Amino acid sequence: MTPQPDWHKPQPEQLPQPTYAPLIMALGLMFLLWGAVTHWIVSAAGLAVIAVASALWISDLHYGPKPDVSKRRLETQLVQPALVSAAAPKHNVAFVTTRALHRYAILLAAVSLMVVITGAVVTSSGPSAPSALIGGAHLAAAGLVALLTLGLVISFYRIDAPQRIRRMGLGMIAALLAQAALGGQAPAVSVLHAFLAQIFFAATVAVAVITSNTWQQIPETLEDSGFSLRILAIMDVALIVIQVALGAAVRHNVIGPMIHIFAALIVALFLMLLGIMLINKWPEHPVLRPAAMAMMAITGVQVFLGFTTFIIKLVGEENSLPMMVSSVAHVTTGALTLASTTVVALQVHRNVHRADAQRRESPTVAT
Repeated sequence: MTPQPDWHKPQPEQLPQPTYAPLIMALGLMFLLWGAVTHWIVSAAGLAVIAVASALWISDLHYGPKPDVSKRRLETQLVQPALVSAAAPKHNVAFVTTRALHRYAILLAAVSLMVVITGAVVTSSGPSAPSALIGGAHLAAAGLVALLTLGLVISFYRIDAPQRIRRMGLGMIAALLAQAALGGQAPAVSVLHAFLAQIFFAATVAVAVITSNTWQQIPETLEDSGFSLRILAIMDVALIVIQVALGAAVRHNVIGPMIHIFAALIVALFLMLLGIMLINKWPEHPVLRPAAMAMMAITGVQVFLGFTTFIIKLVGEENSLPMMVSSVAHVTTGALTLASTTVVALQVHRNVHRADAQRRESPTVAT
């Protein structure tokens, strides 16, 4: 069979270089399990080793020679002008933000994460813990979030943001009102309170992304051929949202932990699949690669924290300090996992387009 001009070589063209990451990962797992029966500090050291091994392993996921980035960017500059006018209204936020608004959004996201952390401490604290002090810090952080969110929504109207951005801000206020009404209620109602807190944090991170200077620039659009990464990104967000709800139900003793553990394996598999596909397909993209690597690293830490929390719960006391620390860390990393997956989904939908959609948008582009 004669090769056709539009054929391309299958990937990978070269095997990856040897790496010590699996050996380091095994060492970290050994310390993690050893600490479960000795001391939680040993497990913490194991988690640190696992994090280093994960970063090293992900950084080695590069197959074949690196593409000529300067040539690709030059081609993008030559071909892209005809695409910009059609694609920009669809894939870019049509309003100009300021650096002050971006920093304001980052502050809101940071305080929102503090609300998640203090809420997890309140849920995980035993009877001897200073519940009044912790509860007061949680309420103070929640009040500050409410004020900052109100200021953010007012800013959206002052800079004439698009209607969808304004609706997003109003939805965040509605979520805050719902959280205030659901806090301190029965366990089943408190599950929704905890769930909304993590959803709200992911929304604040999304706002911080779309108000950044990078988001205002013209994206390096890529062609989504074969299995749709855009659909996979949406699926991953939906799966992690379900997993967050299950985790909140487990923490408030509404359901048992086994369904949450089983779902964690499925969610981690899908998140890692998306991250590896993005890194292997576009290893030099300035936005997708860092976002995918961050998502994969946070997901790995989250899985091991969940495993550690389950082991400590089996062999230790319910209200012990190691149990509280691991539970709070697990909840915090869960919120970061949801936020990082949301960021990846946003960037995929902004930078990756279907091939047929690009052809419809630019039928007169010269080759």
